[in-house]
Amino acid sequence: MNEKILAPNDSRLSLSARGVLTTMLNVPECDYCSLGTLAMNFETNSLQEIKTALKELCNLGYVICIANSLFAVNKMMIPAMQQL
Repeated sequence: MNEKILAPNDSRLSLSARGVLTTMLNVPECDYCSLGTLAMNFETNSLQEIKTALKELCNLGYVICIANSLFAVNKMMIPAMQQL
């Protein structure tokens, strides 16, 4: 069975932001998570790179920053994404 993968289809996004958002969309434990949880999925990237990608995603409305540095995918943006 082929599972569909959600991916952003927005040319404004950097490669790092696309990777973070794709991970948040498709890895259940990353849908609503902390910077530390995301960092475990991107071991070759620095915390600063991940923070920069999250800031970009927040600024474009794909991710919502919740109290205590928790991040969640903005579910309202999912219909604008493509399934691969």
